[in-house]
Order: sequence, then C-alpha cells, then structure tokens
Amino acid sequence: MENDKYLLSSLSHALDILDLLNDYEELSLAQILKHMNISKAAAFRLLLTLESKNYVVKS
Repeated sequence: MENDKYLLSSLSHALDILDLLNDYEELSLAQILKHMNISKAAAFRLLLTLESKNYVVKS
C-alpha cells in the first residue's frame, strides 16, 4: 500500500485478530499467535483491550 507509513500497526494487528476470530469463532492465545507475527505480550495486550471494549469475550 502506498500510505503504509501512516498506518497504525497496533490497530492493524487488532483488526487482524478480529478477522481471525470471525473466521474461526473461538481461538486460544496460542492459536492466534500461530496465525500472526506478533509477540505473545502484544497479542495479550490487544486481546485485553478488545475485551475491555466488548469486541471479544474471554471464555
């Protein structure tokens, strides 16, 4: 994309997580990490943020 330098990588990763969950409905943190190239800590923080905004539910 021509304007990649203007994109927020954290938002992009959060949206990627939502896309994954849309495709698979239920995934563990380990399963999400297999699909994404981000650290465990980053994935955990993104999921925690998405959960705090009611976009995901921890089961």
